[in-house]
Amino acid sequence: MASSAATLAHKVYWDIEFNRPIVDGKIAHPITGEIQQTGRKGLKDGPPGVSLHILNMNAHGNVRSISGVYSVSVEKAYLAVARHVKEGIYKLISVNASAYSFVVVCDVQVSDEEFEAAWINKFAEGSEA
Repeated sequence: MASSAATLAHKVYWDIEFNRPIVDGKIAHPITGEIQQTGRKGLKDGPPGVSLHILNMNAHGNVRSISGVYSVSVEKAYLAVARHVKEGIYKLISVNASAYSFVVVCDVQVSDEEFEAAWINKFAEGSEA
């Protein structure tokens, strides 16, 4: 089995103002093409990170969704979802995945705390999904 490090994607930050990848603290201006310092509005994780959205359709829980960008492969995110289903954390309603986006619509079967912990700790622990 591959090591965790082999499955992690290289983290890339994007400039929020210009929606461009940041390389060595600089971006290519989208209109002029000029290389300049990043914008002042901040940065975000971007591809190759996976944008992950988990939508809870269970009316009994308070947590309706969990969203974030994770620096993992879409395959690792998929395996995490499969493990959650196997562990009974939620039942799947639908799944939509591409290289940089993963959306899960589900019916959560556990407490809000257990549901949040399943995702908050999943990729930080460094274990295989």
